[in-house]
Amino acid sequence: MNNLKHFKLLVTGFICIFFTDFGLAQISGIISDNSSSPLPYVNIYIENTSIGTTTNLDGAYSLKVEPGKYTLVYQFIGYKTKKVSLEVSSEEIIQNVTLQDENYTMPEVVISANAEDPAYAIIRQAQAKRKFYKELIGNYECDAYVRGFNKILDAPEKILGVEVGDLDGALDSTRQGVVYLSESVSKLYSYNGKKKEIMYSSKISGDDQGYSFNSAKEMEFDFYSNNVDVNGKKLISPIASSAFTYYKFKLEGAQYDENGQLFNKIKVIPKSKFSPTFFGYIYINEDLWNIHSLDLNVTGQSMQFAFIDTLTFTQSFIPLKNNTWMPFSNVVQFSAGGFGFVIAGNFSCVYSNYELEDIDLSVFNREVFKVEEEANERNEMYWDSIRPIPLTVEERVDYVRKDSIRIVRESKTYLDSVDRETNKFKIGNILSGYTYRNSYKKERIEFNTPLTNFDINTIQGLNGSFGIEYSKVFNKNYTKRLRSSFTVNYGLSEKVLRPEFSLYYLSNRRNNLNFQLTGGRSLNQFNRLNPISERLNLLMTYLFRRNYLKAYDKKYVGLRIGRRLGPLFSGIVSLNYEDRSGVVNNYDKSLFYKDSREFTPNINIEDHTALIFRASLRIKIGEQLWTYPDRVYRTGSSWPTIWIYYKKGINALGSDVNYDLLHTTIGKTYALGLWGNFSFHAHGGIFLNEPDQFVDHMHFMGNQTHIGNPQNYTRRFLILPYYTHSTGKEFIQLHIQHHFKGALLGKLPLFKQLGWHLSGGFKYLNTGSQDPYREFHVGLDNIGWKVFRLFRVDAVWNNWDNDIEIPSEGTSFGVVIGIGLDL
Repeated sequence: MNNLKHFKLLVTGFICIFFTDFGLAQISGIISDNSSSPLPYVNIYIENTSIGTTTNLDGAYSLKVEPGKYTLVYQFIGYKTKKVSLEVSSEEIIQNVTLQDENYTMPEVVISANAEDPAYAIIRQAQAKRKFYKELIGNYECDAYVRGFNKILDAPEKILGVEVGDLDGALDSTRQGVVYLSESVSKLYSYNGKKKEIMYSSKISGDDQGYSFNSAKEMEFDFYSNNVDVNGKKLISPIASSAFTYYKFKLEGAQYDENGQLFNKIKVIPKSKFSPTFFGYIYINEDLWNIHSLDLNVTGQSMQFAFIDTLTFTQSFIPLKNNTWMPFSNVVQFSAGGFGFVIAGNFSCVYSNYELEDIDLSVFNREVFKVEEEANERNEMYWDSIRPIPLTVEERVDYVRKDSIRIVRESKTYLDSVDRETNKFKIGNILSGYTYRNSYKKERIEFNTPLTNFDINTIQGLNGSFGIEYSKVFNKNYTKRLRSSFTVNYGLSEKVLRPEFSLYYLSNRRNNLNFQLTGGRSLNQFNRLNPISERLNLLMTYLFRRNYLKAYDKKYVGLRIGRRLGPLFSGIVSLNYEDRSGVVNNYDKSLFYKDSREFTPNINIEDHTALIFRASLRIKIGEQLWTYPDRVYRTGSSWPTIWIYYKKGINALGSDVNYDLLHTTIGKTYALGLWGNFSFHAHGGIFLNEPDQFVDHMHFMGNQTHIGNPQNYTRRFLILPYYTHSTGKEFIQLHIQHHFKGALLGKLPLFKQLGWHLSGGFKYLNTGSQDPYREFHVGLDNIGWKVFRLFRVDAVWNNWDNDIEIPSEGTSFGVVIGIGLDL
């Protein structure tokens, strides 16, 4: 098999040599301005074609063509376009070019003091043609080359006392260094709103096995849409139908391009720095009213991304047949920072060889992104032959340096030397635990101590766990791995030892076939979703004398198997044998409220055994696939996610239970652009025969602590007691929430400054045996400072009133503090 792979690579190399380099000539040079400063991202293309390239950060370009006569067009926003006619032979031609600053002339229009700027009329024309051009340029196939370059400009020595190090050799002695350098070559397909990208070549500095994170498809920021999608954030296009609500415009001049097309330079000015808007320049073709080019910026404040300083979008379009203007280059530059890091970088994409009519429709299916099998195995000779943008000096040095570092750092000698140092036992390991690594064999053994794994509850009192975990990775891509663990938990007040083991094996990442064998003895909450975490229960128990955790003892053994089942389904089945018994409180201590509060007793159950079979099926219609040679990722769908569950208590092999439960969930979060996100989650089911044991009832995610995590608010109630509505009959629950982001409060001056968001929701529960339970909540989210916006506050009302008896542990109104951390 390896010989076959080597043969394929050899053939690829010969093809590159004989059919690429020998048949083509090269035009290269440096493009600079009047002061001889190099100009990055200048567009160079052959007139009347989409064959071309752009300059790199050093202003250098290189274009391979067949021998013949050509007219090259040199185009850059803010500079006069230049044409150069050349006759190319088989020898390399050096063509340096100096571009002159563009002189925009103002149209001869008399503007009175109260007259509207001429830019507004131009924007109205562009708005009127926006949908037409969006559809016109929506059907095509083309080649795309993408390069990503990200660099740390400054890095701290430590974060919260932890050494940052050199980030695997990325940082030099000045705390600077390239952290991501990658290139990719793809074929892009677009037809009637469907997209497909096939990546044929991929290269990452320092990683010969990885696949580039670049995606030409994801770089297609569409300014003909009302809202430009940037990493899920909807920003308002300057030619959106609502643009005049958010922008002011100023015409700064007009100029003819190399084809005699008059285009207008319009300054884009946001009315508010807090709105999701751009600032900069957009260039609109006169009479055609389409986008000629653009140079627009957006701040992290406008995007509500605390780590981002500024994003800059630079797009250039070129005319093809029938006066259709298609994107030729797309550059995104960013600057960001946080926790002492200062980062800057860019992603540049060059589109070429457009086909606007004879589009291959056979490529379209659920797979929207595909990486070919040997995309990451191209050699440097191949890349030198096809790379449209020359490497800068820094990029060439980084490739050589990272490849040298990789070879050294993947060697057994180096990995063993690092392990000898990190595997040394230190006194602090008694407190923090100890990890032994064999990096060359990809093995790890980890020891956890009770000092870092302790808890307090009223059943066990102070308890801690000692654990040992072994993990093994079987291949370089980390797609096949084994993990086994053994833990022992002991409670000082209960004086019961609870050992557990787990063995997990993942066979691949294409269908995610996995197996898990578990067994031992454990203390389990009655709701197996753990409505209150051990850490939060510790705080409530010891500080506030509230013991909300209710549990039972379980001795068990179980087997679980999961995998994806074709394009729409994923499935999990499990079989567990459990010996269950009740437990009582054995601990009566707290720091406060010793005299004014009493701990509540645990829920009592009879000792019994249970043989439980579970099966679940996940259905996701319209899910899209990102396919790599060694793994498959599934991404967004406009359809909700459906889960169907079946649970059977089997009265066999000494088991005391006999029941059937069938239930299903359906849920989805919809992004509504400027109006935020709308989420819903519905869950309903029925016991075909009622279970005798309280353990097997359906329990619901309540909350009595007045502390929550906003990430799970769409699946839990905010002030419902944990077990008052548990049922062994039919049930239905519904959770609806709308998060307005900055849609409403962002228009109020104070909240604009604070950056707080409004949210609200409704929750419903009906178990048939009780009156329906409802909750209404209104909250303020995104509370905090700079990047530390972890808090949310909700006022919650339910329908318990004077006509309905409130359980002793219940309330009809509450305030819930949301913290974006796992407590």
